[in-house]
Amino acid sequence: MDQIQFLQFANTLPEAMLLVTAEGLVLAANQAAVEDLKLQHLVGARLHDLVVDDAEKVAKFLKLCRRSRNFTLGSFGFRRSSGASIEFRVEGALVQPKSVESPAVVMLRLTSKATALHQFVVLNRRIDDLGRELQLRMQAEARARVEQEKLRVTLNSIGDAVIATDEHGMVTMLNPFAERFTGWTIAEAIGTPLVDVFRIINESTRQPVNNPALVALREQRVVALANHTLLIAKDGTEWPIDDSASPIRDEAGRVIGAVLVFRDITDRK
Repeated sequence: MDQIQFLQFANTLPEAMLLVTAEGLVLAANQAAVEDLKLQHLVGARLHDLVVDDAEKVAKFLKLCRRSRNFTLGSFGFRRSSGASIEFRVEGALVQPKSVESPAVVMLRLTSKATALHQFVVLNRRIDDLGRELQLRMQAEARARVEQEKLRVTLNSIGDAVIATDEHGMVTMLNPFAERFTGWTIAEAIGTPLVDVFRIINESTRQPVNNPALVALREQRVVALANHTLLIAKDGTEWPIDDSASPIRDEAGRVIGAVLVFRDITDRK
C-alpha cells in the first residue's frame, strides 16, 4: 500500500490514521489525524518525536506491529503544537512486509482516550439494556411455559378429545383422548395437516365431510359438526362422533389457529 492508496480510503474515515515505516517514519496521515493531533507537519516526522513516550517503547510497539496483519494494541501520549499532550489508544498492523526495494510499512489507528472511554460507556449501557431485555424475555418465556403446562394438564384431564392447529391448519397439539381416537401420537401429528390426522366422513354416504376446524379458520366463527359423522382412525377404526370447532385469536384479535373438540357417541347411538 502506497501513500496515495492509503489516503484514498483513510480520508473517508472519521478516525485518525497514520502510515509509518517499521522504523517509525510517518509516510502519510489522513485528515482526521491532522485535526485530532493538532499538528500540520506529520509526514516526514519520526513517531518517537511526536509522542511523549520514550523511543524504546515506540520501537518495541512497532516491532510487534510488523509481525502481524492483525491489529496490536498500544497507548501513547501525542504532543500538540500548543505544547500540551493527549493520550491515544493506538492500534497497529502490518500492511506491507519488508522487501529489497522498500521497508516494512505499518498502519496505525488512533483513538483518543476520551473517545475510547465514551465508546466504552456507550457499549456498557447497550450491554445493560440488552441484559435487561433478555431478562424480560426469559421471564416472559418462563411465564408462557407455566401457562402452557397448565393448559396441557387441563386438556389432559378433560374427558373430550382436543386438537389444536395453527393458522394454516397444521396440528400443533392433541391430548391423549385425541391420540386414542385418531390413532396418531402427538409426536407424529405435530406439523401434520389436520385433514390427515382428523379424517371424517358421512355415516350414510361415506363421503368426506368438511373439516369444522378448517371452516372455523376460514370463516372465523364457531362451527358444529353435522350429525351422523364418522372419524376414521389411522388403523381404519371408525368412531361415531360429534364435535365443534372455534378459531383461536391473539390479543389483537387476529386468528392464529383453531381448536377442535370432539367425543365418542357410540353409547348414545
